[in-house]
Amino acid sequence: MLQMKNNVPDEKEVRWLLEEKYAGIVSSAYEEDLGRLEQGEPLAYLIGNVPFLGAHIDLEFRTLIPRTETEFWVQRVLEKMPHVTTGETVRCLDIFSGSGCIGIAVLTHRAEYVVDFADYDPRAIAQIKKNISLNHIDESRCRVFQSDIFADIPEGRYDYIFANPPYIPSTRRESLDTSVVAHEPHEALFSGIDGLDCIRRLLSDLASYLSPTGTLYLEFDCDQKESIEQLCIEQHLACDCYKDQSDRWRYAEIRLT
Repeated sequence: MLQMKNNVPDEKEVRWLLEEKYAGIVSSAYEEDLGRLEQGEPLAYLIGNVPFLGAHIDLEFRTLIPRTETEFWVQRVLEKMPHVTTGETVRCLDIFSGSGCIGIAVLTHRAEYVVDFADYDPRAIAQIKKNISLNHIDESRCRVFQSDIFADIPEGRYDYIFANPPYIPSTRRESLDTSVVAHEPHEALFSGIDGLDCIRRLLSDLASYLSPTGTLYLEFDCDQKESIEQLCIEQHLACDCYKDQSDRWRYAEIRLT
């Protein structure tokens, strides 16, 4: 969830920077980073990584910073995803992957699953590959595609698709924290006047990529619930929406009908 706030770092951010990156030792490099933090550069970029459900997510290529709201719903979904003991392979797609945090969390917690990653941004492709390596993921369990949504993803259907697309309306740009607008990739944030351009395209092609018994988990903005439900009706999709840890509508569970 992206909200307006000023750029003055709180004590917790300052302490975290000093302890996490500099082992508590004040140095000229630390002072330089502190100045950048005070100018509004995101703490996650200065440290260079964030934890995500037990995975180490590197941010060298400055992909979208994983949010706690995303971590919350992915954890809830993982709790529902069954372990497989019959040797069956469960196929997953992490689309609009960014850093790859969602797919890497799935690979970390479900040894029987395989995950394809897809993102349009070449920086994200490099970041996903680095995070696969850093988290010691067997490369036989994953593939990475540079793709404009489904455009360059090979044929085949997925048991689970995870999507955290750009969904912020372009009209809300001025209301966001200036550090977000100044430093995070706009193509991962904004998606048309109502924020739904990418979601419309995703849902319109979903039936060709989701297994008949599969599920799409889709993150959206808290004000978009009714719009998501209406888009699903138009595409003949079943949709259930759920709230995040702040009691705001945050993600949908979508199936074919």
